[in-house]
Amino acid sequence: MTLGVALLGAGRIGAVHAGAIAQHSDSKLLYVRSRHPDTERLAARYHAHAVTDLDTIWGDPAVDAVVIATPTPTHCDLIEQAVAAGKAVLCEKPIDQNIERVEETWKRIGAEGASRVRIGFNRRFDPTFQLVREQLDAGSAGRLEAIHIVTRVVNPPSYRYVQGSGGLFRDMTIHDLDLLRFLVDEEPTRIYAAGSALVDPELAAYDDIDSAKLLLEYDSGMLVTIENSRRSAYGFDGRVEIFGSSGQVTARESAAPQTYQYQTPKAPADVHDSPKHPTLLSGHLLHANGKRSLTLFPKHDPFPVQPLLTDGRPSQSPSQRNDLIKSASL
Repeated sequence: MTLGVALLGAGRIGAVHAGAIAQHSDSKLLYVRSRHPDTERLAARYHAHAVTDLDTIWGDPAVDAVVIATPTPTHCDLIEQAVAAGKAVLCEKPIDQNIERVEETWKRIGAEGASRVRIGFNRRFDPTFQLVREQLDAGSAGRLEAIHIVTRVVNPPSYRYVQGSGGLFRDMTIHDLDLLRFLVDEEPTRIYAAGSALVDPELAAYDDIDSAKLLLEYDSGMLVTIENSRRSAYGFDGRVEIFGSSGQVTARESAAPQTYQYQTPKAPADVHDSPKHPTLLSGHLLHANGKRSLTLFPKHDPFPVQPLLTDGRPSQSPSQRNDLIKSASL
């Protein structure tokens, strides 16, 4: 049985989702709805219908799921409407720019509705990071002491995108915060953050930044640092370094990713290869009314991979909690 999918949003990330849906043998892109000028072209490319109204999508029983890739301020309303129409939902992050609005949506759709909503945290589906999780569960690093995460993208986004993104912390750092929650079964108790419009000073006019460093403290004593930049002259840079009492586990996102595990001198180093994979921007599960599950990229059952609505809330909320965030010169 083929999963019928409607795409809401035809911008940069919407186009990525459209390609992922169309390429999967168990899914079919039925509709594209967006105000973007490329909507009709994108729909035609994948033999879907370009529509301007939502009622057509909500009322079509052939639509099992919707992918929400519209500007952030529209997410909560669309989630609520989709759930009310009985559709499964994959929504891009952040859920909203205001955590109170997220909580309001949570109350409106209820636990049953929320169970049919997934949030776009693609790194959980990266084979490299799943292997890292496997290594940590096996005790390869021992008791965790420090983690360092780096995410640097090649070019900054357009000003139009920045205006509705919610800022670097909610739009970019949120991926690193969720990756932490996937790898570590512990929540931070304090966060220090500093940022600047270093790459493009004009971003300051939009109340945004392009460079940031964070320090997270945990009750266990573990310290985590996160480094973000919206420009990388040498190409995309995404990596994780995990240090523990008996070893080190590191991983880097690349065309042929590898995870390196370093043990104490008594044991030789092991190199674990993971398969080549495309950029994982749509690796999520869509549960469509119990008909079937669609895995757009590989799923490994032993891991708590599925990024639920409940995962989108804590990964987003640290940047809005005054009692948690402290400013400091890092």
